[in-house]
Amino acid sequence: MFKCIYKLYIIFKRKRKKSTYKNSKEIRMFDKNLLNSISSTQDSCNIIIKVGKKLPVEELTPIKNSNNNNPFRDKEFLSEIYNQNYKEFHVHSSILLKDIKSKYFYNALSNFTNNNDLKSTEKCMIKENQIIVLELPDINPTIFEVILEFVYNGNLDINNFTAQEIVSLLFASSYLDLKNLTSRLFTTHFTKIIHALNTSYSTINHFDETIYSQKIDQRRYIINHLCLEYSSVIFGSNYYLSFYKNFIHDILLSDDLIMNELEVWTKLIKWGIFNSDISQKFSLLSSSNITLNELIKDFSGKDFTKLGEKIKDLIPLIRFYQIELDDYFKEIGYPFKSILPEGLNKGIFKYNMKKEIFSNNNNILPPRKYQKIDSTIIVGEQTALLAKWIKECNFGEYLKVEDDFDFKLLFRGSKNGFDIGTFHKKCDGIDNTIVIIKIKDSDEIIGGYNPFSWQSLFNIGLQSFPYENYNVPCSSSFLFSLNNTRLGNDSKNVLSKIKENQINEAIYYNQTGGPKFGKSDLYLVNISSQENLVGHCKKYSYSHQITAKSFFKVEDYEVFQVIVN
Repeated sequence: MFKCIYKLYIIFKRKRKKSTYKNSKEIRMFDKNLLNSISSTQDSCNIIIKVGKKLPVEELTPIKNSNNNNPFRDKEFLSEIYNQNYKEFHVHSSILLKDIKSKYFYNALSNFTNNNDLKSTEKCMIKENQIIVLELPDINPTIFEVILEFVYNGNLDINNFTAQEIVSLLFASSYLDLKNLTSRLFTTHFTKIIHALNTSYSTINHFDETIYSQKIDQRRYIINHLCLEYSSVIFGSNYYLSFYKNFIHDILLSDDLIMNELEVWTKLIKWGIFNSDISQKFSLLSSSNITLNELIKDFSGKDFTKLGEKIKDLIPLIRFYQIELDDYFKEIGYPFKSILPEGLNKGIFKYNMKKEIFSNNNNILPPRKYQKIDSTIIVGEQTALLAKWIKECNFGEYLKVEDDFDFKLLFRGSKNGFDIGTFHKKCDGIDNTIVIIKIKDSDEIIGGYNPFSWQSLFNIGLQSFPYENYNVPCSSSFLFSLNNTRLGNDSKNVLSKIKENQINEAIYYNQTGGPKFGKSDLYLVNISSQENLVGHCKKYSYSHQITAKSFFKVEDYEVFQVIVN
């Protein structure tokens, strides 16, 4: 085996010798178009950019083996293996400085190209032959190759890049202050960028810096969609504690932030404590679940003053009037009275006593989107999750990322009765409906989305006939189960999509039964009386089981029409 590896090693060394740079005019190439671009320039390659981190040869440990021909005893060979994340690129200063594509390169190089008195800086150093050397140890060479291709030719071919690779390119582009490239990445690969945020908390750590390199309109677009799609990711760990104040400001300003307002206040207070000279801030690092009462129990008057100064211009962005009265005074009004705007407690009390008087008060911030829904079963946070799933299952067909929804109540069992006939009278013939079911003697909330309409009768000529288990093909319907404690625990929320080989069985019409999804996945029917409604649930046509109960009694259920704005 070692003989084979050694032969490969000899071939590798020969190829490597042939490609060794002979002078500063040569550049490591990865694209023919880039080669032509560089060859057409008149000046020589007068810059070496060292990208990545190189492990010194003396730190390499050869692998011991009795075979003298073992190539792994050759430190030069080991260096080639260990240093695959390090490359040197020979480039043209005229290209890097043209049209000031990168302020980073411009600031680093302009003094060297325009001044005869060349001196080393933090970013650059000068070799004896007067070639400028830049070091970029925190950027991957593969990523930098893409950046060079864009700088030289304006090409950006990253369709095969993973989400994490695109984010790495985004951060490198932002670090080098390549605004055109950063903007293009946000515009054309936003979905992959957001996916990376959802799968890697560490990705968020520098994300706020990258966002604020964008134009204000694009920045707002990005922040609004982060708030709408990934609130639990943004605040799911302690990374948010190190966010810029401007980033926190814009998040709180967004109507799309999907969080309980009391939880928003909690995150703001923790951010303020961490970014103030208050000793309790170190407690935040030990536990992300520490309560506000635990944090402030030993607060002095000075501590409250420091906290108030840090967040005084962020406090007005909290939707205090949307918090339940008891919760407000218990968690906010009394404990933090000293840092709240004067008269807020009194105003909150009056508002809750006579809300109709304040209905047109422009000084009262409205609820955030999806936080107000006419439901006795779900709350706004869960509505936002359902909206996200509807987009996910219908994206590209008739929905766009920026679409918003209204949920119009069509039917509620506890109000309109549990008779299946009443369900059909209220809901038949209406497209885009979502059924939400509260299981009796349980905290479980389940349901399903039907982009088509429900039907109980069909017409032939002038006569109407009842549907009896008539199946309707659909690829974008889904079932779900919602965690009934709080949205932050996403692991208890279940999205169950229709199986590809079961699309023909997605929806069923039946005059004697209520909404039915799949052959047996979710079905409501009256048993023995019109007011005795039971459900049946057994996974068959959809991907996941949404409840462990095969049969259950219905405590209440609601049907909403989903209206696209």
